[in-house]
Amino acid sequence: MKKILNKLKKHILLDTIIYILFIIIIYFILKLFNMQYRNWIYYVSFALIIIGTIVGIIQLYRRKGKKFKKTIITLTFIITLIFLIFWQHILFLLALLYTPEHVVIKNDKKYVAHVYSWLDTTVKYYKYVNAFFMGNKAVMKEYYYNVGRDVLDKEIAENYSPSETVYYDKEREVIAENNVTNYNDKEDEKTDKEQLQTDKDNQNVISWEFDNNIKVKIVNNGAWSGKEILTIEKSIDGGLNYEIQNVSGFDAHYGWSAIFISPNVGFIYDPGVPGDGTNKGLYFTTDGGKTFELANIIYPDEIEEETLFIEDIPYYENNQLLLKVYTINHSKVPEKTYYEFYTNDNGKTWMQK
Repeated sequence: MKKILNKLKKHILLDTIIYILFIIIIYFILKLFNMQYRNWIYYVSFALIIIGTIVGIIQLYRRKGKKFKKTIITLTFIITLIFLIFWQHILFLLALLYTPEHVVIKNDKKYVAHVYSWLDTTVKYYKYVNAFFMGNKAVMKEYYYNVGRDVLDKEIAENYSPSETVYYDKEREVIAENNVTNYNDKEDEKTDKEQLQTDKDNQNVISWEFDNNIKVKIVNNGAWSGKEILTIEKSIDGGLNYEIQNVSGFDAHYGWSAIFISPNVGFIYDPGVPGDGTNKGLYFTTDGGKTFELANIIYPDEIEEETLFIEDIPYYENNQLLLKVYTINHSKVPEKTYYEFYTNDNGKTWMQK
């Protein structure tokens, strides 16, 4: 054993290369069993590889001739110079690559959660295996729009809730969205594919029923270029026949929400481009969905923050149409401050209550 250890000490750079190959081989073996390393394995390996490379080069430097030593000195100078010039960019890149990891209990099961918190935050949940390994396919995703933080951190977790949750089966097919309660993670039993398809079809349609057998529904016709194409359909015979109101469709970004408060008045909230929230807004119709306009939300002077975020679609309270909005200030606790806005013109203009 001592002889082996002595040989390892003499060839540290070679040992480092062997370790890299070992980690890569195990990675692909784990992949065959739908598993992957836990984050700490990557962090420790990265540190060991850096240390092993530096120590190994120093070891070679002491043994080799002058020509080799000059090459090492030159390379070290170049690498140091590059780091000094681009150190901010390098640190920024490392910050982007950092993914907080949490072991959590969801739906009475243990998962490993990875938090991706650049601009909008996405949390991916993987099967928990042990302290070293986890599943390599996300069984659930949570979306936190306009939040760029580790939302599972114990100190702030209670201040945030997901805007949308998506569940997957083993084949990476979407099982359900928006916190559907009959979710089963498919690790223990198979799912009836026909029932899954029915669930998906139902999720693509939301409808409202009014007096005189009038029904209005919004149909999600699929996505393109980051948007989903919505058509508004109206029935005057209790749903036996529908007529499309907006033939060209309404393009809304992923995560949209909608409501019709009467056969003619309705709202669609578009959260905007994922990541930066541009092109977001509350759109309203007063002709049953044939045309939509962008609502005007009057910004009060007393609100310090520059941006208002809409919590959800409008709602009725005490016979008044209201809208809940909030601001975000990372220096406050809690970060979100909520406000209520009201309208007197069916949603065209909104003012602080």
